[in-house]
Amino acid sequence: MLSPIRLAEQAICGYRTRRFALHPQPVFIVGHWQAGHSRLHEILVRDPQFAYLRLRDCLAPDAARTLKPLFDRHLAKRLPADRGVDSLKLDLNAPQGDDLLLASHTSRSIYYAYTFPQAADTVFNEALLFDRATEDDVVAWKAIYRSAWQNVAARQGKPRFVSRNASNTTRIPQLLQMFPEARFIHVHRHPEQLFSAQQRRWESLTDRWALQRSNPAELRGHTMVFFERMMKRCLADREVIPAGQLFETSYERLCEEPLDVLAEAYGQLTLGGFDAARPRFAEFVKSDHGSLATSELSPADRDDVRLRWRFAFDEFGYRVTEPQWKTA
Repeated sequence: MLSPIRLAEQAICGYRTRRFALHPQPVFIVGHWQAGHSRLHEILVRDPQFAYLRLRDCLAPDAARTLKPLFDRHLAKRLPADRGVDSLKLDLNAPQGDDLLLASHTSRSIYYAYTFPQAADTVFNEALLFDRATEDDVVAWKAIYRSAWQNVAARQGKPRFVSRNASNTTRIPQLLQMFPEARFIHVHRHPEQLFSAQQRRWESLTDRWALQRSNPAELRGHTMVFFERMMKRCLADREVIPAGQLFETSYERLCEEPLDVLAEAYGQLTLGGFDAARPRFAEFVKSDHGSLATSELSPADRDDVRLRWRFAFDEFGYRVTEPQWKTA
């Protein structure tokens, strides 16, 4: 149904989009799902230097210009008040992670795991770790990724973009091959709170989107295993990031001292423009825009997290006690 619109937009805008030069220093916000990069993204997009992805851009990526009036008139009224997985507010202009956009162009997106939870392990390995990917597969993914951002940046007239995508936490080498001067901001969160929030995310998204049956035990296993694979890959890959191109912070500090965190990030990454953007940041952070999910873990889950994710507690300085069970 949308093919004529897509063809028309490609004919009108395709040449300009393909020739649009992206800034050599985009900003990639990475970290595990529900670690807090959504909050940072919401703040950073207040800086007018950045192009960023909106929810509306993901609904029909190749027809967004033509369908904008339709979305504004009809769809905007039907959106839920929040994202469902947490209380962060949702609207058509809300900043969005680019993995949802990529799901329209390639199977290498974690969103397919929410639709096919029985294949989640395969999706994770192939989409995030590029398992069994040939060199041609990686080249094709890079072309899709660059083209998607050229489309968004050209439409907004801003060469420098800021991306939020948890899946990019395991794609740092590929991103550096595309953008050798890229800046990375890694947000981490207390592992116990993250486990709880990610469990809720799995349950919420599979309940809405799944075309296969899943059970809580399987979803719990995905959370436990995927965190280990993602964060161990991230800790290894950050060694290839050149000096001055990586900034790390915690979700907890981002909530407590958002302007201080931003000032440090802008200084360390030499982003420029912090003083000009500071009033916009301050105005946003003083208002309530919702929060990430959090809940108390069962003793069994807490002990398992403390045991299996001990490396993350140690690496990021979170307090941990020994598991409550004891061996004979």
